[in-house]
Amino acid sequence: MKSKTIILSQLLYFLLVAPIGASENVLESIKNKGREIRGVNSQANVFQATDAQNVKRAISHENAGLKDQAYLIFEQIFLEKKSSSYIFSNYKNFLIRQEDWSLLIDISREYAELNQNNDNASLALAESILYVSSKDSLFAELESEGYLIIDRLILNNLNEINEPINTSRIKRYISRLIHYNKYDFAIDKIENIRIEYGYPSFYSRELGKYYLSNRDYKKSINEYLLSLTNEEELNKYLNNQYGSIQSQLAQFPDDDDTKSIIINELLQHPNKIKNNILAQYRFKWGEYDQACTIMLSNFFTEKHLYDFAINIMRETDYNSAARIFKFLISSSKGEIAELSILQLATILEMKSIKQKIYLPISDRIINNSFLELPLLGSNNIDYKSEELSQAIMMYDSLITKYNNSKAKYKVAEFKAMTNIDYKKTLSDFTNLEESATDRNIKFKSAIKIIEIYIENGLVNEDLMDRIEKYKKRYTKKSQNDQLNLKRFQTLFFLKKYDQLQKELSEQLKSIDKDNSYYNEYLDGITTMMLFNNNNDDLSIFCDGLLEIKKQNYTDAIDKFNLLSESNLDMVANICSYYLGYIYINLQDYEKAQESLSLNANHDIFSELSLLLSAELEDYVIKDINSAVDRYMDFIGNYDYSIFYEEIRIRLEEIIG
Repeated sequence: MKSKTIILSQLLYFLLVAPIGASENVLESIKNKGREIRGVNSQANVFQATDAQNVKRAISHENAGLKDQAYLIFEQIFLEKKSSSYIFSNYKNFLIRQEDWSLLIDISREYAELNQNNDNASLALAESILYVSSKDSLFAELESEGYLIIDRLILNNLNEINEPINTSRIKRYISRLIHYNKYDFAIDKIENIRIEYGYPSFYSRELGKYYLSNRDYKKSINEYLLSLTNEEELNKYLNNQYGSIQSQLAQFPDDDDTKSIIINELLQHPNKIKNNILAQYRFKWGEYDQACTIMLSNFFTEKHLYDFAINIMRETDYNSAARIFKFLISSSKGEIAELSILQLATILEMKSIKQKIYLPISDRIINNSFLELPLLGSNNIDYKSEELSQAIMMYDSLITKYNNSKAKYKVAEFKAMTNIDYKKTLSDFTNLEESATDRNIKFKSAIKIIEIYIENGLVNEDLMDRIEKYKKRYTKKSQNDQLNLKRFQTLFFLKKYDQLQKELSEQLKSIDKDNSYYNEYLDGITTMMLFNNNNDDLSIFCDGLLEIKKQNYTDAIDKFNLLSESNLDMVANICSYYLGYIYINLQDYEKAQESLSLNANHDIFSELSLLLSAELEDYVIKDINSAVDRYMDFIGNYDYSIFYEEIRIRLEEIIG
């Protein structure tokens, strides 16, 4: 290496820093080529530039195909600063790209010799040796030297006097062995550390990941179990802070053979955590009842058990989740008991809900409306059900014992839904909004107050003042956006159309199109524009929508019938659409279809009416032949529709 270094350095000196008179033409040629490569007019030489600039210059030459020049620059800057980790690292990577194994070993030795007290430099030499020995058989005999270096590094850290063992540093050395596929030697080191130095779970999590990547599921699961014998790591896992293990365990395949391996290994393992992990796997496989049974007998903390029940609840297995919550309501920890009662009441409430109608596309359209009309397929609570009675009793007990704000909100909400004395309900929500400690409940109560005003026809200036007061009180962007929507809706029902249109236009200009309320505001403007400044008809339409919100369907029908024969086709069509919507809610499907069939012209509301008519036949009346005819009619007439692909897929599901 020495002779080559001298020759290269002399040449580099001649090319870059020798006096101009030595060879002006050659030097100028080199400078011009450098400018071409760098795209700048800099005349800085290797001695004037920073390390980063020199490395960049060398790599630029390499990328330009001038590898000899790149060699020259790297040789010179390495000669100047052999102890620099930055220069060495880049030089090393360059030589790897050039597959110059001899020079790579040489510079690695020089770097390590100059940094004898630096473990990183010794590791760098070992890495170079192990890498080269695996790439070229001519260097295979060097492999043992690489092992010896890493072995020495490990022993130095294990035998530090009066110092705790630096396991993270040792893990780094082990990981380099595995990285270079020196697996057998690495395993020997790991076993030695586990047995002789009293670290039984050393490197277990890392090995678990390694075995998983190699599809050795038996060894992988055992290593993960071994990692959880460490108390610190176990606590992290149980507190759901140890995302690494949780995510790795979730990566095991769900085929029967792998399942069998997992179950067998877990059942045979002495570690108590095995049952917890088995429960997690049962949960992953959708075996919620079995998962629940295992957890109830093998939980570590009540909080951990509660969180597990919440996850089952999210999967809508309410019976299994309820088993855990019933167990936890007797907890000595007040917070756990309170939360469990609340979840049990929620489950009972959900069981009292009976599905009325479900229309996949039409529900979505109504739900996105500026006017927030009740869903066609909205859930319908059975107020006479035993489950609801039990839920209300539980909510009442939470109020009595814990003064629970969420329970108070729920009870008030039931009163609102049953329309029992709206003044009392309004008072309940007002008290919650003013006194609840839960900020989310306070805001939800404010929104409920606004809705009660609207649904009971109390659309007045007092309501506008209330909304403005809430806007000052609830300043989060999401809260303010929602309150703005309520303000615009109130202006609509107050029939202040000019003011509303102006404010909506300004709002649309000031917000991004991805704002969650952008389409709602757009709906508001386009709805008003349909009436072509005929405020008298718009007023009738507005009254009809308000009657729907109040669930006064008979009055709403009268309003829309007045407009269903309007000279403005789109006005007539939107009114026919809403008439169909009302009759569906009244379960008068014959009249619904009659109203929806009135939309003859091809506009957005005739499109929506035909879609609603088809879904009504499909999902409610369940006349498949009629549904297919309407879907086919839709595809034939509205091939540009954004719903086209969904309907085509539905047709394929029906007829194959």
